[in-house]
Amino acid sequence: MKFGVNYVPAKGWFYSWADTDVSSTREDFFAIKRIGFDHIRLHLRWDLFQPNPTYYPDCFFNKLEKMLSIAGDVGLEVYISVFTGWMSGFWFLPSYIMDKNIIADKKMIGYECRFIDRLADSVLKYPSFCGVDLGNELNVY
Repeated sequence: MKFGVNYVPAKGWFYSWADTDVSSTREDFFAIKRIGFDHIRLHLRWDLFQPNPTYYPDCFFNKLEKMLSIAGDVGLEVYISVFTGWMSGFWFLPSYIMDKNIIADKKMIGYECRFIDRLADSVLKYPSFCGVDLGNELNVY
């Protein structure tokens, strides 16, 4: 049996994606491992990782890769929640989807597939990466 947690950074909450310092991430991951969990669910900020349909800022993917590396060092597996635009009552959606249906709109599905392709290029090389889920609370879209 596996036991995991949704990872919420101790410093900076989900705004910490914009912070390049990952030292607190290492502390968080060690604490999670120390209390007996074997994996985390890492929520991407969709608005940051794909701010427009064809742009994927390297700085966020680089940070994700550092986090996967740290998780591997600590002995945690990582499941990535990809289309996370809704967290604890806050919207973190890219502006280009505000009037679109992300589940049925063919153009949006194409954008989402390209994002997953870009994500795969970054994460598949890390043994700590275990899988993805489409997103957090997709029903609110």
